[in-house]
Amino acid sequence: MKKYCLNYELSKEVYDRNKDMVAIKECYLNVAKIITCDRVIKEHYKDYKVVFGGLKIDLNESSNSTEMYAKHCFLLFKDEIIDVTVFESENINKETIDYLIFKTFEIEDYLDKLEKCNGDTSLSKFMLKFLNEKTMELYNENIILLG
Repeated sequence: MKKYCLNYELSKEVYDRNKDMVAIKECYLNVAKIITCDRVIKEHYKDYKVVFGGLKIDLNESSNSTEMYAKHCFLLFKDEIIDVTVFESENINKETIDYLIFKTFEIEDYLDKLEKCNGDTSLSKFMLKFLNEKTMELYNENIILLG
């Protein structure tokens, strides 16, 4: 599975504009808030996508061939990863972090699903079965998906 890197500068720029509403360990809520409140993103919806994916967890166990990822939500801007949630965590190396992309949503599609899920930003109504299947698929590739 292809791995992606954080666009640090772009993520920091979006974070700085919205840090008052970003909370640690609230990636789904953070993304929902940003796409509905950030004026720059709202003006360019078509260039952004909401991504359900994974964020690599580094346990400093280089002898272990199994990789671990946490379920995570972030944005994609023209194939660049934007993640504001990582700036709320001090123990993540933002320069070398890896991401996996499982599913992307156009902003309008995400907002439609969000409404159908009564504001459940994890879209569990739509994503639960998909993520369970993805967890098994990744397990077969020696990747453990947590969360």
